[in-house]
Amino acid sequence: MYRNSKLASSVRWALLAGATTAAVTSIPTYAADGDQTVERIEVTGSRIKRTDIEGASPVTVIDQAAIQKTGIQSLGDLLQELPGAGSALNTAVNNGGSGATEIDLRNLGSKRVLVLLNGRRMINGIGGGGVGSAVDLNTIPLAAVKRIEVLKDGASAVYGSDAIAGVVNVITKDDFDGAEASAYWGRNAKEKDGTIRSYEFTVGSSGERGNMLLAASYTTQAATWAGDRDISKYGYSSTTPNGHFTGFDKIDPNMPANAQLVPGTNGSAVSDYEAYADPYNFAPANYLQTPQDRKSVYALGNYDITDNVRLNTDFLYTNRQSSQLLAAMPLTIGSQFGIIPGSVNVAANNPYNIWGVDLNGSALTDYDGDGVNDNIRIQRRVTEAGNRIYRQDVNTYRWSTGLSGGIGDTSWTWDINYIYGKSTSTDTTTGLLNFDHIKTALGDVNTCNATSGCVPLNLFGGEGSITQGMVDYITYTGVDNSGQELRDITANITGDLFELPAGAVQGAFGVERRDEKGFDTPDPLTQIGASSGNQRDATAGGFNIKEAYAEFFIPVLDNLTLSTAARYSKHNAFGSETTTKFGVEYRPIDDLLLRATKAEGFRAPSIAELYQGGSDSFDNVSDPCNDGGAGAPGCAGVPTSYTQSNNQIRATWVSNPDLKPEKSDSFTLGFVYNPSFLEGFNVSVDYYDIEIKDTIGRIGSQTILNTCAETGTVFCNFITRDATTGDVIGLENGYINSGKTETKGYDFTAAYGFGTSFGDFKVTLDGNYVDDFTDTVVDPVNGSSSQIHRAGLEYGDGGYPRVKANLSLDWNYDAWSASWESRYIHSMQLDDDTVEVGKVIYNDIQAGYFWQDYNVQFTVGIDNVFNDKPDPEYDQDLLSSNNFDVTTYRANLDRFMYFRVSAKF
Repeated sequence: MYRNSKLASSVRWALLAGATTAAVTSIPTYAADGDQTVERIEVTGSRIKRTDIEGASPVTVIDQAAIQKTGIQSLGDLLQELPGAGSALNTAVNNGGSGATEIDLRNLGSKRVLVLLNGRRMINGIGGGGVGSAVDLNTIPLAAVKRIEVLKDGASAVYGSDAIAGVVNVITKDDFDGAEASAYWGRNAKEKDGTIRSYEFTVGSSGERGNMLLAASYTTQAATWAGDRDISKYGYSSTTPNGHFTGFDKIDPNMPANAQLVPGTNGSAVSDYEAYADPYNFAPANYLQTPQDRKSVYALGNYDITDNVRLNTDFLYTNRQSSQLLAAMPLTIGSQFGIIPGSVNVAANNPYNIWGVDLNGSALTDYDGDGVNDNIRIQRRVTEAGNRIYRQDVNTYRWSTGLSGGIGDTSWTWDINYIYGKSTSTDTTTGLLNFDHIKTALGDVNTCNATSGCVPLNLFGGEGSITQGMVDYITYTGVDNSGQELRDITANITGDLFELPAGAVQGAFGVERRDEKGFDTPDPLTQIGASSGNQRDATAGGFNIKEAYAEFFIPVLDNLTLSTAARYSKHNAFGSETTTKFGVEYRPIDDLLLRATKAEGFRAPSIAELYQGGSDSFDNVSDPCNDGGAGAPGCAGVPTSYTQSNNQIRATWVSNPDLKPEKSDSFTLGFVYNPSFLEGFNVSVDYYDIEIKDTIGRIGSQTILNTCAETGTVFCNFITRDATTGDVIGLENGYINSGKTETKGYDFTAAYGFGTSFGDFKVTLDGNYVDDFTDTVVDPVNGSSSQIHRAGLEYGDGGYPRVKANLSLDWNYDAWSASWESRYIHSMQLDDDTVEVGKVIYNDIQAGYFWQDYNVQFTVGIDNVFNDKPDPEYDQDLLSSNNFDVTTYRANLDRFMYFRVSAKF
């Protein structure tokens, strides 16, 4: 009796959620009353095949219908609109973006989400300089996707490392017959920009012994410009095209201490000085939405070698060509800006040096004869060289093959799989400055004239005074190369172990061996520190991990089941780790499922965290050893006359091969209610509590300086000071396991589907409430802690809203369909708790018609019907790149209209 009720509940849920339930591999199991055959399926979060969709762990299922009604042409953008998704990298991130789109769950970071393709690992994305630690979701073409299962629970005991915040399992079409072609076109309605075009073709065939699928897609996304939107068209810098000059009053008393040189009428001489004028507006030269082209091919094949052995294989290839655009490179000279800019001097005989004395980038000259060595600083935006363009050409490959089958007439099934993945990127950057050439062009004019290609550089004539010949000599195009490889071998077996009165105890067992390696080879000028971009060393490294797991499903009573899993992992870099998970499901009545889980998790350090080469960062700090440090132990030897000359110090960000894994504890408790008296209705609420310990993060330059000063031990080894002046001339800022992140909240869903004489309707609410989120940094020496992120606050390019929810209404009548979806993002305070960023509600509509005679579907839609926009973040300490957070809010800032046509044949 109970099994029949359980079956009916599962069917109702599947129909309502729109989820298809065919698994990657499945076998028929027992027959219920009426000779109904029920399949056991594998749902994300467990290796054990079961008859229920609802389990102890909460899973969100997004099927093809749900994907199509969004009109979104990017898997990553689709998942980022889930209520439980946090701020993550996407194509709206221009300054610091790489063209990739990632997924963050619970605001715990993209690297703490495991992404699977058909239940097996994906290769991490790459591009933008460095080795990636998260999957670029846009490498998976939507044309191949059958459904997406999002596990909102820790699952390291089942899947291994990274599954702390949850798991995204993308399941591809495995039962497609025929062919389908589609074309999509959309753009912003008012500005007529941001055009997206997508073309897809899918062909497949299924037979008695197997099936095959081929899906190809091409998607191109045009840029939108920050200068074309009111909210983002202003962004200011003190580095102007005419130049800012500090300290020159020591040479010319008529010049203000902070001055801008105003060029004369001849365009090459200086006729006047003025205090800093209006700062330079760099925003119009920046992308708001970055452009990219993606080409993808996915192929799948399954073949029954025998009645009990099946060969399965799939192959994925994606090429992404993306770019970001920033304003022209700022040229900075002076010790305030680091060692390399501080080493640049302007010779007295440079033909454009109107003062006729050597101008030193570092504090070496007593310009005004007061007995104190002074330094000069120059900031000049080299607009004559054009904007900086960052381009990525990324190729991603993934091949998986394996055998699966059953053991005789038993319930036992097995599979053996091999995965190979590779991602390579060639990153090209134009508009960079070569400091070696700048030194020559500003140095002794005789040396410049004797150097091939050198043209003396004019920094003092205002915008336009740098000629094309000067530009050609001081600029260059940088080329970086990076890549990653994944090799993964798994073997699994699952089936019934023995019978209990309430049913069979099921088990799943498996082993896995995973090898990853990566490299990053920056441009040669970047490696030696001669580029205007930050210096970066090469990276090369890898790791392997061996694992074994066991999982059990135990029916204690007809309405009470327990599940448990344990996984042992041995990592060559840090040793071994064991994680466990426990779950309970209880049905006091057939219509109500109560569930809970408690899980341990871990995340192994990434290749970048373990082995990435050092790279420059110029960090703002206050040196505790000023004036000799008042006897502080770590300031011994620093002169009492020492005063920090520059609040920015050169820090080298380094990796740490001695890192340990992050560890987590998670707990979920919730219910699923499918009332039999109201067919078509269901509701679920799940509480979650996740704590991550030993989080991997950088120590921090200020922490290193403070701890060294206070203790005189350990961290002092990371600091290099000038033996004469006491200035910090070098500091190593590395990764350590020090910190903690905690989050608590609720996921809630409700759906009701019903039929009328006017058609079938479905109302769905999907939401997330964050009760608490705290991200804490712990001082590794004295144990003091400080919170760096909290729920309800907006931190520039990353927001933590307490409530996000999606409400949708769907309607179908014969060949017609329509949907309305509202996406709600709760208001937030800016980081100082004084200014509020108001709530935003996006409303999207779509209508479709299916021309049955020709199997053609027409779809039109408008996203953001009422043109809602977030509040700007002007005049705040932590501004986002575009005066609003593009990882929380949509970046197009316009109504987006689209049209799609697809045909099956």
